[in-house]
Amino acid sequence: AAVQELTESCVYKAVYLPPYSPFLNSIELFWSKVKASVKRDFLTESDNLSARITESAKQVAVGDCQGWIRNSTSFFDRCLNLE
Repeated sequence: AAVQELTESCVYKAVYLPPYSPFLNSIELFWSKVKASVKRDFLTESDNLSARITESAKQVAVGDCQGWIRNSTSFFDRCLNLE
């Protein structure tokens, strides 16, 4: 209640997300793509997990990120309307 009063006194509106909103959290989609790439092949004794994660993350394109953000923003109005 105190946070809500403070934000409203500053002419802002506090908007609370549902307990868990993966569709509003673009990082979930990023890690899903990275994990899929990491798991594509079995790790061997000579593999380095950190290196594989780094290489997988480098494969994420700017277009991927833009699409994930666009997807998240498409849900904003529904969340604001508590749908």
